[in-house]
Amino acid sequence: MAGAAIAVGLMFQFAAAQDMKFFHIGTGGTAGTYYPIGGLIANAISNPPGSRACNEGGSCGVPGPIATAVASNGSVGNVNSINGGTLEAGFSQSDVAYWAQTGTGLWEGQPTVEKLRLIANLYPESIHLVARKDAGIASVADLKGKKVSLDEPGSGTLLLIAPELVSTLIGVAILALIVERQSLAGRALALDEI
Repeated sequence: MAGAAIAVGLMFQFAAAQDMKFFHIGTGGTAGTYYPIGGLIANAISNPPGSRACNEGGSCGVPGPIATAVASNGSVGNVNSINGGTLEAGFSQSDVAYWAQTGTGLWEGQPTVEKLRLIANLYPESIHLVARKDAGIASVADLKGKKVSLDEPGSGTLLLIAPELVSTLIGVAILALIVERQSLAGRALALDEI
């Protein structure tokens, strides 16, 4: 009887090892910081069925799952996707995650995202204001009358910097606020479009 239980247990373990289990990590745009870091984390935690053992040069991650970094719009999109069940994990700026859990800020008047959990604080996040050398911009106030790109919709950067920029520019009208991917903004900057 004990031998049968062991055999059934081993068969179950073998069958479970052959099941493909995916773990999707929402990152950000492919030109940003989140996507490559997400790829590194996905590689570190993956250990797909049938892969070489860690001590033989294979993956040393958790046995079974295949983790993938998924390009997304960033913090807000990742929190919404986790809440909706299409992502198992995702990167988010701390303020966005806080708003989602407390129903404040961007989430004011909406149901809180109760299933959101912090796994790790990866790094302090800085936002840089970059301008062409010939644009005549030395401070935020110099953005008056300029075209400005802040990031794509759903990104935490856009949510974080837009209120700061608006409060700084009260009485200073910018020509246009352009909301697009970082890679497109870089191209527009190089072509003197922003």
